[in-house]
Amino acid sequence: MRAAHTLDAASAAEVWVGLEVFDSHGDRIGKLHEIHLGGGGKPDLAVVKTGLFGLRSSVVPLNGASLEGDAVIVPYAKTLVRDAPALPKDQHEIGPAEEAAVHRYYGLEPPATHARS
Repeated sequence: MRAAHTLDAASAAEVWVGLEVFDSHGDRIGKLHEIHLGGGGKPDLAVVKTGLFGLRSSVVPLNGASLEGDAVIVPYAKTLVRDAPALPKDQHEIGPAEEAAVHRYYGLEPPATHARS
């Protein structure tokens, strides 16, 4: 079994972006495209390119996520992520409304502040 590493702000931008994302059962979800920072500059949400050609931008919380080898493992099932709120094709920012919708969808408390990396 490979060692798991938790996410910090430095590794988020430098290491995790571009890696494949899997659920805890080993099902491939997609490729990590962007990381958004929440309160205190801590990595909070990830935009994952999903679908056959990576055309959909699903948003998934990073709490409980870990790095195992060259893959990011999230504690959410692939079907949950697939049905999660997504960014429209031409939108690249997660605004306060989208952030709140994502946290509600996953049953999480939204962070007090947010920023983008």
